[in-house]
Amino acid sequence: MNGAAALALNDPQRAILAEALADAVHYRDPPLRCPDCETLGRLCRQCIAGLCQARAYLALSRQLGIGPPQEDQP
Repeated sequence: MNGAAALALNDPQRAILAEALADAVHYRDPPLRCPDCETLGRLCRQCIAGLCQARAYLALSRQLGIGPPQEDQP
């Protein structure tokens, strides 16, 4: 899939894809407290792998021209 394919999406589809990618990034964030990270004094392998995957999701979002979902304004 490339940027041109993303342009074929309608606005509701783009919004859903942006939400899905944002959710994927959120769930790949390391936990606030990781016993392995605390023991090592740095990020453990699992947390590093999660961050790398989150960065890949963000890069895909940028490649597809899909920004992060817009927050609702009051």
